[in-house]
Amino acid sequence: MRIYRDSGFRTHYLLSFIGGSMEIISFAYFYKALIGFMTSNMLFSVAFLYDGKYDFPSIYHALIILIWVVIATIYQFIAIKYKTALTRLQEEKSIFYILNFALLMIFMFYGHCEWVNHIFGDKPTPAILPLVSLGLLIMFIHNFVIKTGRSKYPTNTAAVTSTYIMMATAFANAFEEHDKRNFVMKSQQAKHYFLVLFHYFIGASVTYLLQKYMDFFSLILSLMILGGLIYTERHPTER
Repeated sequence: MRIYRDSGFRTHYLLSFIGGSMEIISFAYFYKALIGFMTSNMLFSVAFLYDGKYDFPSIYHALIILIWVVIATIYQFIAIKYKTALTRLQEEKSIFYILNFALLMIFMFYGHCEWVNHIFGDKPTPAILPLVSLGLLIMFIHNFVIKTGRSKYPTNTAAVTSTYIMMATAFANAFEEHDKRNFVMKSQQAKHYFLVLFHYFIGASVTYLLQKYMDFFSLILSLMILGGLIYTERHPTER
């Protein structure tokens, strides 16, 4: 397909597919928590706080935010201390693809084991926090370290709220543009944002349908996509 010919855009769309897959699994199994979008967890935290109940389910979403902040803080310390080495590693994206490939495989098997052993009950318990923490680490690497590949118009590939605004803005700017060349350029930009959202939606939809039969193994498509990205990064002449 034509939209996949450019490796930067192709990577961006495939990462959006993975972002949608991970978020729908999080929503389905982690009691409506989203491991790539902390705003929703903050709202849940506030709602539970003012309910006046201070048991584990009440602080569950707040703990997710805390774990996310700890991961981000550790990463920033590493980024400051090893800035040059980290920049070099980020340019060689296959390292982080491999890391997330391994983490995602562990996440799938770990989640499946917890599911078949009935660890997931009606309410969240401390027993699921290690699995949630692993998911948070995967999504942090996905969204803030790998980011979007080498696409010309970078956006989030997990929390895509801002992408709706960018798409609408690009469409509006295109129709306001009188120069044909600029119109084409801004139209392509709007199309790109639409495709980011479309791939996110497809990733979430397909994974949600699969999880009814395969629980955490429904992420197998995302794992295969990461494997493909590792291959293309390792064989740049074949992109």
